[in-house]
Amino acid sequence: KQWYQRRVAITAGELFDKYLRGLTNGLHSAGHFLDMLKKGTACKGRLLHYFPAPPAANKSEDGLCGWHLDHGGITILTCPLYLDLEGNEIPAPSDCGLHIKHPSDGSIVKVTIPADCLVVQLGESFQYLSGGHLRATAHCVKSSKTPDITRETLACFMDWLPEETMKLPEYTRPYAEVVHTPFLPEGVPDLEGRMKGVKHYRDFYSNTFKAYHSEN
Repeated sequence: KQWYQRRVAITAGELFDKYLRGLTNGLHSAGHFLDMLKKGTACKGRLLHYFPAPPAANKSEDGLCGWHLDHGGITILTCPLYLDLEGNEIPAPSDCGLHIKHPSDGSIVKVTIPADCLVVQLGESFQYLSGGHLRATAHCVKSSKTPDITRETLACFMDWLPEETMKLPEYTRPYAEVVHTPFLPEGVPDLEGRMKGVKHYRDFYSNTFKAYHSEN
């Protein structure tokens, strides 16, 4: 339910504010991101059904969902279900699922979400608005070599208002660090290029859509 999505997002906002306020010795305004998330009206839940992957997909580490970074505020992810073609739940394959690029060394790490837990993932706009102290993470979904299985999950996206100003805080890291993504996967548009000419969140959203979906 949308109410539940917002409750999780608000809890996350409270924790991020507390962390940043301590990290910046009080320079971060109390309740800043909490208020932004409360004002946001773009709360979207997306049920994701991954069809059985063809053998060719297993040749790529991102065979089910290509490498990318979320661009919005926060993404809430549930534990995925794996089903056979009759709709029966099966154990999660060891070679399949959500994988991330570790920001320290670029290694590919599988993310396992327990059944009674949620994962909160940050978008690039959160990275920018936090002055680079909070980071978005490149991720993909790897297919399984086991044939005839599907993957089901729910992703909930919380964005800012379109007119939200994209402004760096006074405690920001150097700009080059803010817009840099370590070990950016090949083919993923860099953040710096998409921030050109951006004043509001709607501008960044538009630049990001064009960068990922350009015919070029």
